Amino acid sequence: MKNTIIPSLSVGINQVEEYSLKFEFDQTTEKWKCLSDDEYLKCAIVNFQVKPIVFLTGDIAFLNLILGKEDFNGDWCYLCDLYKSKWQSKCHEDGNHWTLERLCIQARKVKEENLKGTKRHGVREEPYFKIPVERVIWPVLHTLIGIGNNILQNLVDFIDNDIESLPLKEIRLRESLGDIDERIHYATTQRDQWDESENGLIALKKARAGRNKIERALERGDYDHESVEVQNAKELEKDEYEKKVNELENERKEMTKKVRDLRAMKTKASNEIKEFKKQRKQMDGSIYTFVDRVLQKYGIIRAAYHGGDLNGGGIIILMENAHDIMSEIKEHLLGHAETNPTCSYPKEDIENICDDHELLLTLWDGALSEVQVKDPTEANFERAQWFIKCAMEVMRDMGFSVTPKAHRMEKHVVAQMRNIRGGIGELIEYWIEQYHQVGFKYDMKYRNMSGDFEKAVVRAKREKISMNPGVVKANEVRVDKFEGKRKKPDKNIDNNDKKKKIKIDRRNEALKNCKLLLNEKKTLVKMKVEQIKVKDEKIEK
Repeated sequence: MKNTIIPSLSVGINQVEEYSLKFEFDQTTEKWKCLSDDEYLKCAIVNFQVKPIVFLTGDIAFLNLILGKEDFNGDWCYLCDLYKSKWQSKCHEDGNHWTLERLCIQARKVKEENLKGTKRHGVREEPYFKIPVERVIWPVLHTLIGIGNNILQNLVDFIDNDIESLPLKEIRLRESLGDIDERIHYATTQRDQWDESENGLIALKKARAGRNKIERALERGDYDHESVEVQNAKELEKDEYEKKVNELENERKEMTKKVRDLRAMKTKASNEIKEFKKQRKQMDGSIYTFVDRVLQKYGIIRAAYHGGDLNGGGIIILMENAHDIMSEIKEHLLGHAETNPTCSYPKEDIENICDDHELLLTLWDGALSEVQVKDPTEANFERAQWFIKCAMEVMRDMGFSVTPKAHRMEKHVVAQMRNIRGGIGELIEYWIEQYHQVGFKYDMKYRNMSGDFEKAVVRAKREKISMNPGVVKANEVRVDKFEGKRKKPDKNIDNNDKKKKIKIDRRNEALKNCKLLLNEKKTLVKMKVEQIKVKDEKIEK
């Protein structure tokens, strides 16, 4: 993108951000026309002008690229300067918010000082657009797609690891992974200790330095005036250094080879386990297949263009119907555990894990419902933050790693709701997710065409036709005339209202229960602190 559309796109976007848009009414065509700079200078009268407020949204990779943080979206927050390890605990400090000025200063520092690793703070270059960072809208839908798929994958992994009936070979492979991990840890520790020891890497560096020093002296002829005995002694000394270097290098190579071989062994075992999982997904009687059928029953289809993950629509359906979906899955898992003697997982734990996943999905559903409210009030801000806080608490308790997406929901989304007039409900990127689906359909439709340029031309023409007012009107007439009568609207409205009320009640119940749990945790922590204080006082006495 940086070498194709970004240069010209940034010129246009920055112009809209910095200047007003000027409009003139064309008497000939009887249409309004937006003037370019050249036309504006030549025009005697401008009918009116508008200074737009520009907001930017898109998927996460695109936003990071525009802000000069390309390829850092997996480790760094683009709204603040925190690294992923900093936000794993719930009591972490807030990061410093990025501004365009701070990003530019950091980008210049990275370039001038040739900074690497975490010293870059996730900045690669200066931002391309001049839109302030506070008006770069966090992509809520893409965030929930990532979080929702992580929750579903966590459930699938639990089923696959602890509930599903596994062949003996796969069980042994899984057991071997733990042993291989221990051997890798021991081998890498041994190598690291060698690197820090006087007889290891330090000795190797000294031997290399000694050899190189004598080689340079011999090349310069520093010993040409010395006796033959001295010259021979220096040659022998150089050979001794060379011998020691070879011995130490071979020792280091052996340790590296051992680590590499163990990692290759782990990769091979992991790939074999993946193959077992892949075969199990295609088996008609597997629990994975049952879960997939439950999802399909509610209209949730794994999207090919998402790599088999759920798309935005699927995640929304999953979260809205979490109670019904998880109830069916829980009932099936309990039945499997009862009839299958190889499953030793306690029923109570199965119920708790399914309930935790349902709670988590419902809390995120509640968060989305509050975030997308138009013209939110203080009550919406507080409810959104509570839903997110409770969801993050449950995720950490369940052992989820806090991704950059989850961190931004926890620390930045409600702040954007407050700071942007009217909230961010109308700025959520639903249209981007929809266009992923449209684009995938076009890709499939024109996949047999020879060139990319020809595909782009045909696609552009088709899109232009589809947006023509006459075509839109004709489609509406076709739907009304030929696709039959709709269901009775009153009945549908009643059903929808009932479903909506049930969803709201479940969200409120989930939030209420989670708040009670948080209060219980606080009480336990206070009790423990008091007990520690009493013990300390007794010790002092």
